[in-house]
Amino acid sequence: MKITIVYDNETIRDELKNDWGFSCYIDTSTDDKNGNKILFDTGANGDIFLSNMKTLKINPKEIDTVFISHDHWDHTGGLARILDSMDNKKLNTIIYILPSFSQDIKQTIKSKGFLYSEIIDFSEIRDDVYSTGPLHSGDGKYKEIGSIKEQSMMIRTPKGLVIIGGCSHPGIENIVRHVHDWFPKENIYMVFGGFHMLDYSDDEIMNVIKLFKELGVERVMPCHCTGDRAKSIFVREFGNDCLVCGAGKVIDV
Repeated sequence: MKITIVYDNETIRDELKNDWGFSCYIDTSTDDKNGNKILFDTGANGDIFLSNMKTLKINPKEIDTVFISHDHWDHTGGLARILDSMDNKKLNTIIYILPSFSQDIKQTIKSKGFLYSEIIDFSEIRDDVYSTGPLHSGDGKYKEIGSIKEQSMMIRTPKGLVIIGGCSHPGIENIVRHVHDWFPKENIYMVFGGFHMLDYSDDEIMNVIKLFKELGVERVMPCHCTGDRAKSIFVREFGNDCLVCGAGKVIDV
């Protein structure tokens, strides 16, 4: 399986553009079988998103799964543009969203000739690829500033579970805890994406790291809205097992 960061606040390649938002591309193929071509979120700006896709040589027509974590502009901004570039005649292509998404998003998907599926609970959406279903931000630190429902992705790999968060409004600690509760006997190989820890204190960040280690998380890659201070603490505590995120980062799992 190969994961490519397409859109992030940072970039690790000069020819790519950075911008506030997040997206990654996941090819679940292995040496002995073809897998799914999954797009997780679409960044904020369609022009930047498509430019990075082209530079990274990702063919939109191969995408068979689009997974949108939550209905915020920095994760949905490139959706209409990428749907225009995808093959709406490709069988079994599905856009996975939540019932709480706006009618504008749903109408955009339908107008481009695609089907969408509204995830209402923990679900296997492709072979060994799961949605947590809608988790509520009221369960996390940011409950005092309003609520939003968000889904995260989990992939079962030979190395263990990989958990991907868009912005992790429900709290990345709660997301990881949920996954561990569903799969208590499986190791968590990696957690990455936006951790939304800009307003976390050092003690709160350390509590999250402590939980990760108690649950056996082996590697992390904090991206997007995690915040520089939280990123630096993750680097300090995880060492070489904390990867640097940025557009152009490629991870083989």
